[in-house]
Amino acid sequence: MRFRRDDSEPPVFPAYWTPAELASAVGVTRRTVYTWLTSGRLKGIRVGVEWRITKEQFETFTRASEAAHKPDLEQEDTAAALVKNQPKKKGRRS
Repeated sequence: MRFRRDDSEPPVFPAYWTPAELASAVGVTRRTVYTWLTSGRLKGIRVGVEWRITKEQFETFTRASEAAHKPDLEQEDTAAALVKNQPKKKGRRS
């Protein structure tokens, strides 16, 4: 089954995707999907030697990935305040 990225319609998600189908749909390599599966970042169902990924498993993965990439503004403000309040170094004047 092939999926085409068409901006006019969202992709149709079948009951289960194979790693190859998911890789094609999201624009990554199959190896990347297998790495996500074997590392546990992406949950999947193992059917014999094959993997299958459900819509819910993929949505959970994308939400977790988005949350991991959001900047922590409070932490950035604290770091900026620490840099701002550091004592100035006294340099040697010639």
